[in-house]
Amino acid sequence: MRAARAAAAWILVSTTVASAHLRPVGGSLVELVGAADAIVLAEAVAATVDRRDPVAGTVAETRFRTVEKIAGAESGETFTVSAGVPPLRYAPGQRAFVLLERSAGGWQATQPAGMGLVLSSADTPAESVSILAALFDATRAEEPRADDLAPILRRAARAPHPKIRLMAALDLAELVHHDRLVVTEKAATRALLDDPDLDRAARTPLAAAFARAEPPEAGKSSDEDGSTQ
Repeated sequence: MRAARAAAAWILVSTTVASAHLRPVGGSLVELVGAADAIVLAEAVAATVDRRDPVAGTVAETRFRTVEKIAGAESGETFTVSAGVPPLRYAPGQRAFVLLERSAGGWQATQPAGMGLVLSSADTPAESVSILAALFDATRAEEPRADDLAPILRRAARAPHPKIRLMAALDLAELVHHDRLVVTEKAATRALLDDPDLDRAARTPLAAAFARAEPPEAGKSSDEDGSTQ
C-alpha cells in the first residue's frame, strides 16, 4: 500500500475546481492507478453477479479473462474481481482496462462505480495502454512529484479513451489550482488549451483552473481578456 499512500499525497482535494466540474468520488486517475497492484486489459467472461457475504454484505463479482497484462502483478489467465455496492458492472464479452488491488479474498477493483474504463470495440488503443503503464511506474515512487506526473497526464488528456482524458484533465486542473507545477510544466500544461483537438470535456476544467490561477491583469477590459458580461 506504499504506492497508494504516496499517490494520495501528491494531490490536494479541491473544493472549487473538482466540485465545480462534478468530479466523481475516486475520480483521480493518479490515485486510482497508484492504489492498483496490477493493471490489465481484460474481457468479462460472464455478467457481474451479486452474492451475500456474512461480513461485507452484498458483494458484486465479475469473472474476467486476461487479454493483456499492462503493468504490475500477474493476475492469472482468469481472475475474479469483487466490489462493494455500488459496484462497476460488466456485460459478458465487454473489454475494459481493469485496475486491481490485492485483498485478503483475492482481487478488488480500485475503480468505484462510474469509473469503469470499458472499451467501445475489440481494438486496444496502444496509446492508452502506454499511458497507464507509464503512470503506474511513476506512482511507484516513494513520493511522486507533480512535475514528473504532469507530462504523463498531458498525454492522458489526449488519450483515445474519453474517461482517461477527463480524469487526467481534472488531475492537471488540481495541480494548476494548487500551484504544484514549476514554470515550465505549467506552461506546457497551459499549451494544451491551444490544441484545437483537445475535447471539450478535458478543456473545461483546465480552462477554469487557469482562469482562477491567472486572473486578468489589472486594467484589462472584459473585451481584452475575452470574458463576457
